[in-house]
Amino acid sequence: MKPAMKKTPLIVAVLSVMSATAGHVLADDAVSMDHSQMNHKGMDHGDMQMAAPAMDHSGMDHSGMNHSQMNHSAMGHEGMGHDSMNHGEMNHDMSGVQGGSAPANARDPHAYSGGYTLTSGPYAMEGPRQLVLADEHWFSSLSLEQLGISRSGADTSKVVEGEYWIGTTWDRLALSFDIDRLNGEAEAELGGYWRHAITAFWNTQLGVKHERGEDDSRNWVGVGFQGLAPYWIESEAMLFVGEQGVTMLELSAEYEILLTQRWIIAVEADANLAGKDDSEGEFASGLVSTSVAPRLRYEISRQFAPYVGVKRSHWYGDSADLQESSAETAWQAGVRVWF
Repeated sequence: MKPAMKKTPLIVAVLSVMSATAGHVLADDAVSMDHSQMNHKGMDHGDMQMAAPAMDHSGMDHSGMNHSQMNHSAMGHEGMGHDSMNHGEMNHDMSGVQGGSAPANARDPHAYSGGYTLTSGPYAMEGPRQLVLADEHWFSSLSLEQLGISRSGADTSKVVEGEYWIGTTWDRLALSFDIDRLNGEAEAELGGYWRHAITAFWNTQLGVKHERGEDDSRNWVGVGFQGLAPYWIESEAMLFVGEQGVTMLELSAEYEILLTQRWIIAVEADANLAGKDDSEGEFASGLVSTSVAPRLRYEISRQFAPYVGVKRSHWYGDSADLQESSAETAWQAGVRVWF
């Protein structure tokens, strides 16, 4: 049996303080009790008064209050009437949001409309013209569609075909050449044309062409158009008028098939039609010839691409008799270059 502890006045005072502190802690826990875990299924809320006492705002002066940052939904004022609020001193002037009026010496935003130009008028700069648009610059390009050899039967010829042009986006001078050299003899077709853009994809062409063969030569004047047809088909149609009123309509089209970004098949097709018999005896009226030439190339770069291909040509009617052949096949190899 343990002896009874004698309670001294100091111990009694300590115990009293601890009891009072515990009572306050329990009271605070009761106030901050978390009701999220309470089971209210069996509780009767019918007699419970949950409404908070209404706050009287009628005597409050809101004239000096800044309402721009106030969140009334969080304050529980959704239903608060603002009839008694004093908005008379609130500043609703929004002119400063747009920067106000322009300064007196500001530049007119319509300076280049209503007859003003880059070289005349009150806003023109002194001295030579300062601004040159992109479509006013001069450009030039040299492309060699074929630079290689062509073999037909036992004959092998050297082929150079291409074009050089210089000019602007709207107007250009184009020089075309197609030279075939066999056994020391050269056949050439040289042309010079002026091209004018009429739409984003089509140009008109006007120019002259010179043909030189083994035994004779002739000149033509031509007019037509050249451009990009739907489905990305490069197209050209030219009507040539030669000596003694001989006419020739030349049609050509080219389409490229991308097997990959570097392996490309280019298919070129041509057709020639004559309006009358040639006085030199090289072709007859009607459909003179057609040709199809698919070429496979590998683009080491966009500017340099070796190729191999084949060209199949046909002559028709009396033109075949004059050519002493109705068809010909020529194998081709070389490089395609442009600068």
